[in-house]
Order: sequence, then C-alpha cells, then structure tokens
Amino acid sequence: MKLSNNKKSIIKTIIFVIIFLLLYALVNNIFKGKGYAIDEFLLLKRNSRDVIFIGSSHVYTTILPAIIWEESGVTSFNLTGSALPFWTQYHYIKETIKTQTPKVIVCELYGVVSDTEYLSGSFIFQHLSTMKASKNKIDAIFASVPKNLRIDYLLEFPLYHGRRNISINDFRHLLGLKTPESVYLYFNGYFPHYGYAKKENKKQKKPNVSTFLGYGEIPGKQLKYLMKIIELAKEQRDIKFLFLITPYRVSEKDELIFNSIEKIARENGIEFINYNFLYDEIGLDFNTDLFDETHLNEKGAMKLSKDLAKRLSLYELKDNRNNPDYEFWNIRSAEALQKIKNDSAAFYEANKE
Repeated sequence: MKLSNNKKSIIKTIIFVIIFLLLYALVNNIFKGKGYAIDEFLLLKRNSRDVIFIGSSHVYTTILPAIIWEESGVTSFNLTGSALPFWTQYHYIKETIKTQTPKVIVCELYGVVSDTEYLSGSFIFQHLSTMKASKNKIDAIFASVPKNLRIDYLLEFPLYHGRRNISINDFRHLLGLKTPESVYLYFNGYFPHYGYAKKENKKQKKPNVSTFLGYGEIPGKQLKYLMKIIELAKEQRDIKFLFLITPYRVSEKDELIFNSIEKIARENGIEFINYNFLYDEIGLDFNTDLFDETHLNEKGAMKLSKDLAKRLSLYELKDNRNNPDYEFWNIRSAEALQKIKNDSAAFYEANKE
C-alpha cells in the first residue's frame, strides 16, 4: 500500500527532527566547556568513593582526600564550585547519588551566608554548564539562572557558540580516547594553595567566636534549600549527612547565621561541625595556615584534614589501607602528599622575605 503524500511528509519531518537533534547534541558535546568540577566528578568510576565533600572553595582549598586516606583508609572526593550556593549543592547531591553510593555526604556551608538571589554569570556557568542533560539539570537551571538567561542554559549551544579554541580533547569521548588526568582528579578535588594571609603586615588575630552568641537570619532562598537538603537526607537511609563549617576569619554576622543552621540541623538529626570553634584544637595558626582571610593554605588544610579523618571514624567506615584492591590509593595518596610537600618547599624558598 502506497503512503499518501501527507504521511510521507510527516515521516520526512520526523526523520529530519531526529537527525537535527542528534547533530545538535553532537555539536553541543564538542563545543561545551571541559574540566569543570561536576564534569570531572562524572569521570569517576561508579560507586568508588565512601565520602563525598560538597561545597564552595572552602572545600577544595581545605579538605585533602590524600590525608583522609592516609589517616583512615577511607576513599573520598571533593565536588565543589567557587561560591557554591545551597541550591546548587542540593542538585549536586542529587547528581552524586546517581553514580556513587557514599556512606557519608558532607555539606560545607560557607555559601549559605550570601543573600544574593543569583550568582554572577561566570559562577553559574562553572556550576551548571557541564552537568549532564537530565530533569535534575533542568531543575538546577530554574533554581540558579535568572529568567532572561534560562533559555541559553536549556539549549546549551548559545553558551559556547563563540568558542574558537577547539582541540583533540573535545573529541576524545567521541573517539573513545582516554581523557588525560587533570590536577583536579589527581588530588581528588583538592587544589593546593601556597602562601600566607597578610593584612597590613600586622599579626593576624583569631576571631573571638565565643562572644558571637545568638542567632542570625538565614537568607530566604538559602533557607529554602537547606530544608530541601535536610528532607533529601532523611530520604537517603543508607547515607549519613554531615554539615561542616571550615575555619576562617569568621565575622560575627556569618557566625550567627551558622548558629541558626546548627540549631536546625541538630533538630533534624544532622551532625554539625563548626571548625571556627576548633581553632586551638586543630592547632590552627592564623599567621602561617591561612592563604587569605577566608581560605586555608596547604599547611592549614593538612591540619584540618587530619582532624576530620578522625571525626569520620565515628561513621564506622571501612579502613581499606591493607586491602590489595586499594593499593592504587596507597600509591597515589603518597605521591600527592609528596608533591604538595615538594611544591610547598619550593614556593616558600622562592618567596622568602
């Protein structure tokens, strides 16, 4: 039976749409940015990490998975983004449990103090542009992107159409070639920061956090997604959640907000660690262990990571240091720490005053 002209037109249209969508997806995959945190995270072997740390630059400058391994035999990874807000953390958690089965997810909270509705375009691009297409990505776009830019993020190609520097790395996944290991993956999401925080060359003083009493108002959008994360945590019966504040020169305004979050977290059965109250316990020296006013350098990161490894032992995570299947972790962690030690010594030698 012959097809009518109308049916032929419909079939041709369907074939054209399918070919167009396939080509559009192909071009998007070639031109889109590479090497952002969520993109690198998705390169990990499935179900290969016991602990996932999610948060802002306070994670990637502060938590050293190589130390966590050496101290406890626990595998971990930092999934991060500069100034990462709670609404993006929420969607990163949902992305995490698609490919990993961590025993613990640690949410770092520095981004919660921001009362902005949307971050600047460069931050949004970094956080969302390389997420895989899914309902979760669409929801993340609606939460994170101003209305006038959402169509660009949904279509993706408008974000990259002006890109000119195409290289072989953009075709590796299409050709089945192995992607070279990035620094981000080498250190499992940690970025070493060398140097000292200096402010008018005066001796750095620790904030007297014991005087920061009371509770501050959590910005509305941050509070909304804090509660969403708590609800998500309650749904994940096989995953423990831990809320974390990393140490920095905290202001009273920030600390009062953290006090409010701690109260909510504990009321909902979420463990909470605030390292701004543990400066002395971890031996943090504000003259040698801070990279700047809000981030630790490699010396401070090692101190905090050693302490955090001990605290993670409360979750009864398996120590795999003597497991032959994890020998790569022994080798890689030792290599990473030796590299940090060597680079640190070279930096301070070259920058002696």
